[in-house]
Amino acid sequence: MENMTIGVKTGSANPRAEFNLLGAVPTGLTIAAEGIRFKVAGNQFLTEAYSEIGRYNDTQVPSVVFGLWGRDVFSEPVKDFSVWLNHYFGWIPLFGGDGPFGRSILLGSLVLAIMVLPIVTSLSREVFQQTPGMNEEAALALGATKWEMIRTAVLPYGKPGVIAAVMLGLGRALGETIALALTLGTVFTISFNLIQTGGNSIAANIANTFGEANAIGRGALIASGLVLFAITLVVNMAARAIIYRRREFRDSAA
Repeated sequence: MENMTIGVKTGSANPRAEFNLLGAVPTGLTIAAEGIRFKVAGNQFLTEAYSEIGRYNDTQVPSVVFGLWGRDVFSEPVKDFSVWLNHYFGWIPLFGGDGPFGRSILLGSLVLAIMVLPIVTSLSREVFQQTPGMNEEAALALGATKWEMIRTAVLPYGKPGVIAAVMLGLGRALGETIALALTLGTVFTISFNLIQTGGNSIAANIANTFGEANAIGRGALIASGLVLFAITLVVNMAARAIIYRRREFRDSAA
């Protein structure tokens, strides 16, 4: 009976995926937009530096490296930050509890944000670079600042690509296994607390418990993997639908 619960109490698909996007998306879009701003300013050195970010992707660094770094190096600063959050914002349920702190949803979310950041940054920058130069020059000629030019000419043109980059990053985060298995405490309960030790995801649960599960537990784990596949498929289909509708709107407006 104990092994049966190993395969059933999976928690959720990946509650950290949404939290890591809160950090990765604004940072990635800012870096990509900064690359466009420096290109307009004619600073070739900084433009090339941002190009290197676009060439980098997290497939060159195995997930286990991020997981070990998060567990052995990054966990202590996150633990101190969690104690600070609990001391000053403990009245908020997300930051409540009496501890212990450390291997928590917050740590897993930050590690995932660092992993997803190159994807969002590189794809968004490639999309922004496709903006017609005439649009940028027209905005600047009308007296817009460089940031106003990005807001009025670059971002609207690249919105479908940005959506695709964000959804691709979300899909990457939803299926992450080893990094979360190393940075989360294996607790089979559903909790919305971000800083206490605990949290789990379907992929990490499968990796941690498949060898210990009996026949029924393995069947439950396989079924949970199928659920994760369905969730990822729905996310990707939704992204394609959003991009297609946006493309139709842009074509009709043209």
